[in-house]
Amino acid sequence: MTAGGNDLDYIGSFLRGSVMNTWAKPATIFGRRVANRIRARVSYLRDESAYDAVTDSLAEVVKRAQERAPRARVLLVDYLAVVGPATRPRLDVPLNEEQLPSIALMADRLAGVFAAAAERTGAELVAVSELSKQHAVGSPEPWTTGFTVRPPALGGFMPYHPNAAGMAAVADLIARHLEQTA
Repeated sequence: MTAGGNDLDYIGSFLRGSVMNTWAKPATIFGRRVANRIRARVSYLRDESAYDAVTDSLAEVVKRAQERAPRARVLLVDYLAVVGPATRPRLDVPLNEEQLPSIALMADRLAGVFAAAAERTGAELVAVSELSKQHAVGSPEPWTTGFTVRPPALGGFMPYHPNAAGMAAVADLIARHLEQTA
Protein backbone atom coordinates (compact mmCIF):
# COMPACT_ATOMS: atom_id res chain seq x y z
CA MET A 1 0.00 0.00 0.00
CA THR A 2 1.06 3.53 -0.77
CA ALA A 3 -1.05 6.46 0.44
CA GLY A 4 -0.92 9.65 2.46
CA GLY A 5 1.07 12.09 0.34
CA ASN A 6 -2.03 13.86 -0.94
CA ASP A 7 -3.29 14.31 2.61
CA LEU A 8 -0.11 16.23 3.36
CA ASP A 9 -0.20 18.02 -0.01
CA TYR A 10 3.31 16.72 -0.73
CA ILE A 11 3.30 16.64 -4.53
CA GLY A 12 0.78 19.49 -4.63
CA SER A 13 3.27 21.77 -2.86
CA PHE A 14 5.96 20.72 -5.31
CA LEU A 15 3.69 21.40 -8.28
CA ARG A 16 2.34 24.74 -7.06
CA GLY A 17 5.80 26.10 -6.38
CA SER A 18 7.14 24.83 -9.69
CA VAL A 19 4.27 26.26 -11.73
CA MET A 20 4.35 29.62 -10.01
CA ASN A 21 8.13 29.92 -10.20
CA THR A 22 8.02 28.98 -13.88
CA TRP A 23 5.51 31.71 -14.63
CA ALA A 24 6.92 34.37 -12.31
CA LYS A 25 10.50 35.29 -11.72
CA PRO A 26 11.44 34.67 -8.06
CA ALA A 27 12.77 38.22 -7.80
CA THR A 28 9.33 39.69 -8.49
CA ILE A 29 6.75 40.46 -5.84
CA PHE A 30 4.61 37.61 -7.19
CA GLY A 31 7.54 35.18 -7.01
CA ARG A 32 8.31 36.17 -3.41
CA ARG A 33 4.64 35.69 -2.53
CA VAL A 34 4.76 32.15 -3.97
CA ALA A 35 7.92 31.33 -2.00
CA ASN A 36 6.32 32.66 1.17
CA ARG A 37 3.16 30.60 0.60
CA ILE A 38 5.21 27.42 0.16
CA ARG A 39 7.18 28.18 3.33
CA ALA A 40 3.91 28.85 5.16
CA ARG A 41 2.42 25.56 3.93
CA VAL A 42 5.50 23.60 4.94
CA SER A 43 5.59 25.43 8.26
CA TYR A 44 2.00 24.32 8.84
CA LEU A 45 3.01 20.76 8.01
CA ARG A 46 5.75 20.85 10.62
CA ASP A 47 2.86 20.66 13.06
CA GLU A 48 2.87 17.12 14.40
CA SER A 49 -0.93 16.92 14.27
CA ALA A 50 -0.97 16.80 10.44
CA TYR A 51 1.51 13.94 10.37
CA ASP A 52 -0.21 12.20 13.27
CA ALA A 53 -3.52 12.36 11.40
CA VAL A 54 -2.00 10.77 8.30
CA THR A 55 -0.28 8.12 10.42
CA ASP A 56 -3.62 7.34 12.07
CA SER A 57 -5.38 7.10 8.70
CA LEU A 58 -2.71 4.87 7.19
CA ALA A 59 -2.71 2.64 10.27
CA GLU A 60 -6.51 2.38 10.04
CA VAL A 61 -6.30 1.26 6.41
CA VAL A 62 -3.75 -1.40 7.37
CA LYS A 63 -5.86 -2.52 10.32
CA ARG A 64 -8.93 -2.95 8.13
CA ALA A 65 -6.93 -4.90 5.56
CA GLN A 66 -5.59 -7.15 8.32
CA GLU A 67 -9.11 -7.71 9.66
CA ARG A 68 -10.47 -8.64 6.23
CA ALA A 69 -7.51 -10.82 5.27
CA PRO A 70 -5.86 -11.97 8.52
CA ARG A 71 -3.36 -14.27 6.76
CA ALA A 72 -2.24 -11.65 4.22
CA ARG A 73 1.08 -9.88 4.42
CA VAL A 74 0.53 -6.15 4.37
CA LEU A 75 3.36 -4.09 2.93
CA LEU A 76 3.56 -0.34 3.26
CA VAL A 77 5.59 1.08 0.38
CA ASP A 78 6.57 4.69 0.93
CA TYR A 79 7.17 7.25 -1.81
CA LEU A 80 10.04 7.32 -4.27
CA ALA A 81 12.37 10.22 -3.59
CA VAL A 82 11.87 13.24 -5.81
CA VAL A 83 14.64 15.23 -4.10
CA GLY A 84 18.06 13.71 -3.57
CA PRO A 85 21.70 14.76 -3.25
CA ALA A 86 21.96 15.46 -7.00
CA THR A 87 18.80 17.62 -7.19
CA ARG A 88 19.68 21.24 -7.80
CA PRO A 89 17.21 24.07 -7.25
CA ARG A 90 16.24 26.03 -10.35
CA LEU A 91 18.29 23.77 -12.63
CA ASP A 92 16.52 20.44 -12.07
CA VAL A 93 13.34 21.75 -10.48
CA PRO A 94 11.96 25.27 -10.68
CA LEU A 95 12.17 25.81 -6.93
CA ASN A 96 14.58 28.13 -5.20
CA GLU A 97 17.17 27.47 -2.48
CA GLU A 98 14.58 28.11 0.24
CA GLN A 99 11.73 26.08 -1.23
CA LEU A 100 13.55 22.88 -2.18
CA PRO A 101 14.81 22.03 1.35
CA SER A 102 11.28 22.58 2.68
CA ILE A 103 9.88 20.08 0.19
CA ALA A 104 12.68 17.64 1.07
CA LEU A 105 11.71 17.99 4.73
CA MET A 106 8.13 17.11 3.84
CA ALA A 107 9.39 13.98 2.06
CA ASP A 108 11.40 12.90 5.10
CA ARG A 109 8.43 13.48 7.37
CA LEU A 110 6.18 11.49 5.01
CA ALA A 111 8.65 8.59 5.18
CA GLY A 112 8.38 8.84 8.97
CA VAL A 113 4.60 8.48 8.69
CA PHE A 114 5.02 5.17 6.86
CA ALA A 115 7.55 3.91 9.41
CA ALA A 116 5.28 4.86 12.32
CA ALA A 117 2.22 3.23 10.73
CA ALA A 118 4.19 0.05 10.02
CA GLU A 119 5.49 -0.08 13.59
CA ARG A 120 2.05 0.54 15.03
CA THR A 121 0.31 -2.14 12.95
CA GLY A 122 2.96 -4.75 12.33
CA ALA A 123 2.80 -4.13 8.58
CA GLU A 124 6.04 -4.64 6.70
CA LEU A 125 7.78 -1.48 5.51
CA VAL A 126 9.45 -1.21 2.12
CA ALA A 127 11.31 2.08 2.44
CA VAL A 128 11.82 2.98 -1.21
CA SER A 129 12.23 6.64 -0.24
CA GLU A 130 15.66 6.07 1.25
CA LEU A 131 16.75 3.55 -1.37
CA SER A 132 15.77 5.89 -4.20
CA LYS A 133 17.48 9.13 -3.14
CA GLN A 134 20.37 8.40 -5.51
CA HIS A 135 17.76 8.21 -8.30
CA ALA A 136 15.90 11.45 -7.59
CA VAL A 137 15.34 14.26 -10.09
CA GLY A 138 18.70 15.52 -11.33
CA SER A 139 20.45 12.18 -10.95
CA PRO A 140 21.91 10.33 -13.97
CA GLU A 141 19.12 7.70 -13.72
CA PRO A 142 16.05 9.31 -12.13
CA TRP A 143 13.16 7.12 -10.98
CA THR A 144 10.75 10.06 -10.90
CA THR A 145 9.83 12.63 -13.49
CA GLY A 146 10.92 16.22 -13.29
CA PHE A 147 8.76 19.20 -14.07
CA THR A 148 6.94 20.20 -17.24
CA VAL A 149 3.96 22.38 -17.98
CA ARG A 150 3.30 20.44 -21.20
CA PRO A 151 0.27 18.13 -20.83
CA PRO A 152 0.64 14.41 -21.63
CA ALA A 153 -1.49 14.86 -24.78
CA LEU A 154 1.22 17.18 -26.12
CA GLY A 155 4.18 14.97 -25.23
CA GLY A 156 4.47 15.94 -21.57
CA PHE A 157 4.17 13.76 -18.48
CA MET A 158 2.83 13.90 -14.97
CA PRO A 159 5.41 15.93 -13.02
CA TYR A 160 7.06 14.51 -9.91
CA HIS A 161 5.65 11.02 -10.30
CA PRO A 162 7.34 7.65 -10.81
CA ASN A 163 8.59 6.96 -14.31
CA ALA A 164 8.86 3.48 -15.87
CA ALA A 165 12.32 2.91 -14.37
CA GLY A 166 11.01 3.96 -10.96
CA MET A 167 8.04 1.63 -11.09
CA ALA A 168 10.29 -1.25 -12.19
CA ALA A 169 12.65 -0.44 -9.31
CA VAL A 170 9.77 -0.41 -6.82
CA ALA A 171 8.58 -3.79 -8.12
CA ASP A 172 12.13 -5.16 -7.76
CA LEU A 173 12.46 -3.76 -4.23
CA ILE A 174 9.14 -5.31 -3.21
CA ALA A 175 10.14 -8.67 -4.74
CA ARG A 176 13.50 -8.54 -2.96
CA HIS A 177 11.76 -7.70 0.33
CA LEU A 178 9.39 -10.64 -0.08
CA GLU A 179 12.25 -13.01 -0.90
CA GLN A 180 14.33 -11.87 2.07
CA THR A 181 11.46 -12.11 4.55
CA ALA A 182 9.78 -15.28 3.29
